[in-house]
Amino acid sequence: MIKFNMNNYIYFKPKEIANQIYREYFEKYGVPEEHIRELELDENGFAKMQFWDFVSVFGESITTLIMSNQPIQDFTIYFKENDI
Repeated sequence: MIKFNMNNYIYFKPKEIANQIYREYFEKYGVPEEHIRELELDENGFAKMQFWDFVSVFGESITTLIMSNQPIQDFTIYFKENDI
């Protein structure tokens, strides 16, 4: 087994629908619109989130069978080697 702390960061390439899901998540909890940001991407198009946060925001959407509604490209997340 490989141990992974859920506070560690995961990296993923979000699809366009990911920002909509991200905004709706915070709106659901009453976060004012002016405080909701879009996902920040690095120079390679990767977004970064703590694993537990990623599951909270995208968990329901990644369980859909409709691939066009998947928020991440290739249904893949990435870890930095020193985090596992």
